[in-house]
Amino acid sequence: MEYLTIVLNQSLSVLFICSGIPILASAAVGLVVAILQTATQVQEQSFVFLAKITAFVIVLIISHQFLWDNLLFFFKEMLRSISSLGHLV
Repeated sequence: MEYLTIVLNQSLSVLFICSGIPILASAAVGLVVAILQTATQVQEQSFVFLAKITAFVIVLIISHQFLWDNLLFFFKEMLRSISSLGHLV
């Protein structure tokens, strides 16, 4: 049971790191654009969409190596731990 808890914690941390970075960046850009739209009273939704997608892609380009290293490390650890699963059953 302890092994399953460790694997679950590792998977959730990798999930939050790899998905949280781009999502937080696009949310922050969306907030800034929404504030600018409110200040200028321009309510065009395509601006928000374009800004969020651009921020998402830029963050993925900048942080792709970090995200790839995290995913690869997690995958290797899961492959190494398969051999120990027979002892738990």
